[in-house]
Amino acid sequence: MPDRKEDFFSPYKSDKIFLARDKSKVKIGIFGSFDDDKKYVLVSVRDFLKKEGYKNTKMSLDCPQPKSKITDEENLEISEKLIEYSNIHIIFFFHDDKNPQCNESAKIELSKIDERHKKNVLIFAENGTTNGSLCRGIIARGKQNSWDNEDFKKGDLDFVFDTAISYCYNCLLEDCSG
Repeated sequence: MPDRKEDFFSPYKSDKIFLARDKSKVKIGIFGSFDDDKKYVLVSVRDFLKKEGYKNTKMSLDCPQPKSKITDEENLEISEKLIEYSNIHIIFFFHDDKNPQCNESAKIELSKIDERHKKNVLIFAENGTTNGSLCRGIIARGKQNSWDNEDFKKGDLDFVFDTAISYCYNCLLEDCSG
C-alpha cells in the first residue's frame, strides 16, 4: 500500500516545480539607505530571497557601476534602471536620529516608482520613522496598485524575512513576472 502522505501530495508535485521555475523569473529590486547597519538589512533581505529561490533579487550595488566612485547623478541612473528591471520593489525607510537625511534616496526611489505607476511595492518603515506628507500621499495612492506598507522593529529580521517572502509569493501567484 502506498504511503498516504505521498499519495495526497503527488498531484501538487508539478505545481511545486512550476512555482520554483516561476520564482526564478521574478525580478525583485531592494531599495533603501546604504548607511552603516542599514546596508546590512538590505543585503540580508536580498540574500534571504535568493536563498528562497528568487534568484533575480538585486540592489543597486549589484548593478554594473561605471567606476569605483560614482556621482549622485550616476547613482540615480542606476536606481532608475533597477526600478525598470524589477517586477517587485521592496523599499526600506529607517529611523535614525543621528542622520535624519538617511532616507533621502529611498524617498526619491519611491517617487520614481510612483511616477512609473509600478505595481507590487512593499514598503518597510522602521518604527519611529517619520515620512513627510508627500511620502504618505504616495504610499496611500500606491495601495491602489498592490502596494503594501509594514512597520518593523529595528533588528527584527525574522519579521522582515517572513513579510517579504509572503509578499513575493503572493505576487508570484498573481503572476507579476511578466
